[in-house]
Amino acid sequence: MNIPAFERFVKNPWPGRLISLDPGGTTGYAIWDNSKLVEAGQLSTSTVKSSVPMLDGWISNLFEGTRFNQSEVLAVMEEYRVYGWKTDDHAQSTMHTSRLIGCFETLFVQKGIGYTMQGAGQAKPFCTDAKLKNWDFWQTGERHARDAIRHGAYFLCMGKPYDPEAIKL
Repeated sequence: MNIPAFERFVKNPWPGRLISLDPGGTTGYAIWDNSKLVEAGQLSTSTVKSSVPMLDGWISNLFEGTRFNQSEVLAVMEEYRVYGWKTDDHAQSTMHTSRLIGCFETLFVQKGIGYTMQGAGQAKPFCTDAKLKNWDFWQTGERHARDAIRHGAYFLCMGKPYDPEAIKL
């Protein structure tokens, strides 16, 4: 299969630093500078209590050694929803992922970083494994990092331009 280069798909470039996140017990992240993937990995976020101070420092470090300031940084993260057909699966759940997303939202607001949300099922059908491999975005053994890359790539290729008024707390 002949897959065009990633740059040919980009319709919504971000002219700064984009952070794409796949929050959960292990949070995948990808960092894009001027719409080019520069780093990806995973963070252990198994408890909210231990994650908040770690994430606070991690987000602050995203600016060190770069020319980007907070106004040039945008975060895109997976949105978490409880769907009607999944309510039984969520019974008695502590809703860790949704609480962690709330922590990210709070830290982004405190640091003056814009953010937007994407549905969990939006990125994967477009950003297939074959495309990630072809674009040299594949992260061996890091499923959550790959999902974060998918969210960033989908935002850059198919997402709507960022509207700072779209997220209201």
